[in-house]
Amino acid sequence: MKRIYLLACCAILSGCLHSTPAPDQTPTTAVKQEKPELTVALVEQSVIKGKSSREELLTKLGPPNAVVNHPYHVPKITAPGFKMEIPPEMMAVETWNYWNISPDGLKGLLIKFHIDETGVVLDYEVKDKLLK
Repeated sequence: MKRIYLLACCAILSGCLHSTPAPDQTPTTAVKQEKPELTVALVEQSVIKGKSSREELLTKLGPPNAVVNHPYHVPKITAPGFKMEIPPEMMAVETWNYWNISPDGLKGLLIKFHIDETGVVLDYEVKDKLLK
């Protein structure tokens, strides 16, 4: 029993004695991608509904603030002869949310991109609100 305790103490102490690398030896961190100023005009100019892809969103707007996955989405395929208009937010597999809040905290801009299973932007919603 004493041997088990001795081995456990050695394992714990050897892990505690491990030193961190010197500052010049630390691994390089990923470069943080600068996001452009989010405006309605930028979105209207750079995003085309039904054509723009996830990759284009990433290059033009940067990474989203939040991504919501929709595992139970409605597929685009409908029965022959059956016409039903399904809203894009119900067909989307993902919703990418971008937001921007003014420095004074009084105004906020929220843009939701609804993306289908092929990675194409189905539609987007723009909400520009006064927060207080």
